[in-house]
Amino acid sequence: MSRYTFAFQTSAWPSDRIEQAIEDSAESGFAGIEGDTFLVERFGDRTELLQERLRTCRLELTAVMGGGDWSIPEMREETIHRHVPIAAFLHTMGARHLVVSTGSRELVSDIRTDFKVMAEAINELAKCCLDYDLYTYFLPQRGDRVQSEEEIDRLLNLVDTNTVFFCPDTAHLQLMEADPARIIQIYGSCIQYVHVQDLSKEESETFCVLGEGCVDFKSVKIELDRLHYQGWLTAVAGEDSEPPDERAARSIRRLREIFCNEGES
Repeated sequence: MSRYTFAFQTSAWPSDRIEQAIEDSAESGFAGIEGDTFLVERFGDRTELLQERLRTCRLELTAVMGGGDWSIPEMREETIHRHVPIAAFLHTMGARHLVVSTGSRELVSDIRTDFKVMAEAINELAKCCLDYDLYTYFLPQRGDRVQSEEEIDRLLNLVDTNTVFFCPDTAHLQLMEADPARIIQIYGSCIQYVHVQDLSKEESETFCVLGEGCVDFKSVKIELDRLHYQGWLTAVAGEDSEPPDERAARSIRRLREIFCNEGES
């Protein structure tokens, strides 16, 4: 069996089609799904229903995506408070990962102060998450507060890396002109959850189907193998006109081609 376990992000479907996302992901062969705050809003008070649907489809909930303006001191308490129900939801569902985007790039004060404030807020959230037996991950993305290798390094030097981890997204790293394999090599000890996404060769800043863009997944796999990585690989569907069920089916095929050795599944 492959050491890699694959999940699919439900953002490929409209927010009112979560049930369809679950069914399509399972039918395609994924072992898990990653949701967003819409999933919590829809099933926050009906977790037993969601658990039953996931059990029926033999799926796990891997993570929920959150976010906020972590660099704004006045928003700190509100932003953390908004994530506590998400943490409780994840705990009830048996998931272990809360992934957060890092907010707007607009300066609040200055770079040094903004990053200090952001790190303190994410550290505080991470401590809250420990009460729910889960870890906090920050996700660098083009256009967010953290969007470069220098900024990844800056934040990792400010947070408590025993409780805060780094979720790389292969396409966003490529978009910020950082080699995904090299980033995984450098920060491997801080990586326990990975987004797998591809970036179009022809259309600038356009995400595409896995294996059809410019991300060097062969090198990414080499580095993950070197780390003996055994966490989730969560596929993020690119910007495509295909229906989400077809994107899911094509994504799982690509994941198996890229990350499974011959005879593995």
